[in-house]
Amino acid sequence: MSKDQFIKAANSYNRRAAAIFIIPLLMALGFIIAYGPFQRRFEAFLASRIAGPTPNLLKVLPVAVPFLLAIGAMIPLTRRNDRDMGVACPHCGKPLAQFKAIVIASKNCPYCGKKVLDENP
Repeated sequence: MSKDQFIKAANSYNRRAAAIFIIPLLMALGFIIAYGPFQRRFEAFLASRIAGPTPNLLKVLPVAVPFLLAIGAMIPLTRRNDRDMGVACPHCGKPLAQFKAIVIASKNCPYCGKKVLDENP
């Protein structure tokens, strides 16, 4: 693989990884902002229907569930990104996109030490 090909693939991988992280969190934040006007009515509904400390625990659900779903969505999306766009070492198969600067400087895999990038472009 040439240096330019590696840089292009690593940059593409990193852009997609950032989107995989940001988009689900923004969606969860949007849901929580949309829930804001209904929060007091939901808490009053819970207090009128359920007695004891349970309503206090249930008040957290509209905030916690979107973030848990966002994190749950990130896991398979990240794995798919690694599988589809990840730049792997041809020798050991370990991901190289996170070590872009090391690979470019040394032209070797930081894990196994074998040559990854071509000397001549």
